[in-house]
Amino acid sequence: PEPPGSALLNFLPILALSALVLGGLMLGFFTPTEAGAVGAAGALAIALLRRSLSWAGLWHVLVETGHVSASILFLIIAASAVSRMLTLTELPQEMATFLGQTGLGLAGFLGAYVLLLLLLGTMLDSTSIMLIVLPLALPVARPAACTAPCAAMPRPIRRLLIEG
Repeated sequence: PEPPGSALLNFLPILALSALVLGGLMLGFFTPTEAGAVGAAGALAIALLRRSLSWAGLWHVLVETGHVSASILFLIIAASAVSRMLTLTELPQEMATFLGQTGLGLAGFLGAYVLLLLLLGTMLDSTSIMLIVLPLALPVARPAACTAPCAAMPRPIRRLLIEG
């Protein structure tokens, strides 16, 4: 059996890493991206110091990270191409005009939008949905938005919907 307190001793580096990342983030020393980098570097240092990550394991982790990063970048490139194509075809503006003529208003648009997101959520991940749907939804949402009910919204959301 393990000696008493060994679990606590194994937990202390993780606790220190969490405190470093969250403390640095909350105190304003790190931006969220920097906090993620500090957390990754700290986790790597802990793994290497504990000798729980071999050089072959480190290489495998780096290759997997490259695969995930490449997939995300291809997704962003494809979404940019789709967004540009939508802009050139003026489909978002046509949708805004069509929805404005239906008389659904903001509540109707939001209801249809939520149903669309639920449907897409059964087939795609959230990042893909956001990259595909936002170029269509924002030009439609801006004219449909009204200032009185939206005054209760948080400022960043209100700025995104109304002030553009």
